[in-house]
Amino acid sequence: MTLPFLIIRLKISVIILSITLILSSCMDQTPEEKLGNLMKGNQIGFTEDVWLEKRVWDGSWTRVALFFGYVGDYETCEDMSNLYVLKYPLAKYRCTIAN
Repeated sequence: MTLPFLIIRLKISVIILSITLILSSCMDQTPEEKLGNLMKGNQIGFTEDVWLEKRVWDGSWTRVALFFGYVGDYETCEDMSNLYVLKYPLAKYRCTIAN
C-alpha cells in the first residue's frame, strides 16, 4: 500500500468515527425529551405553553398532550384534564408549564 492510500483510509476512518459519535449522541434522548427540550426556550403564542401529564403505574408523570397557541393555554389544559377525569375517574392528571 502506498502512503497516499493509507492517508485516504485514515481520513475515511476518522470521518466514519465522527459520524458514529454524532449519531450516538443524538440517540441519547427519547423523542419526548427532544420535544421537551425544544419547548423549554420556545414559547408559541402569547402565554406559556403547557403540558398535560398523567400519573402512571410507577408514580411518575408522563406527558400526554401539549397546549400552545391558545390565549389561555393553562386554562385549556385544566379543562382537558377535567374532561379526562370525568371519563377516567381513577386516573390523575396535572398541567405543568412547558417553557
